[in-house]
Amino acid sequence: LFRSISHKEHLSNIDTHNVLTGAKTLGEALDLLVENNLGNAVEKALFKLLRSNKYISDIPLNLNPTLQPMDKEGYIIAGAYTRKKIGEGLFDKGILDLNQDANLHTVGHEMLHAATLNAMDHDPEFAKQMDDFFEKLKATAKEEEKWESNTEKSWYGLADAREMISEAFSNPE
Repeated sequence: LFRSISHKEHLSNIDTHNVLTGAKTLGEALDLLVENNLGNAVEKALFKLLRSNKYISDIPLNLNPTLQPMDKEGYIIAGAYTRKKIGEGLFDKGILDLNQDANLHTVGHEMLHAATLNAMDHDPEFAKQMDDFFEKLKATAKEEEKWESNTEKSWYGLADAREMISEAFSNPE
């Protein structure tokens, strides 16, 4: 399978799922993606960087074609990184769930959530910098009169600091 899809810039969701079959953790999934040189230039770079992230290698990966994770508005989505609260301000490492609709963009986006949230948990200064940067970005957008009441929905990356980071590094648009 890998030989037939290796070096492809755009994998279908089915190919993406097939490549990741057998990976039980994000570390194993990243090894498969990097070793097979999959994705566009941005995705390849992202997967290489994430592969060295100390916070996410052992996070479980759940590939389930019939899974139907939902976003905050109740829409079915292709993938979701979720964590459980285990104390005041404390969370477990989480799990990445992907269904049959997940493509490389989804995989990268959700892995970035895992890396970002865990880094922000372990590094309060990084968390503060990202939150401050997000607030400055929002203020600048408002000054430019490009901020509307529906901006958070139309500019997905401006929903909060965590979405900003995931979108900035995973969305080629």
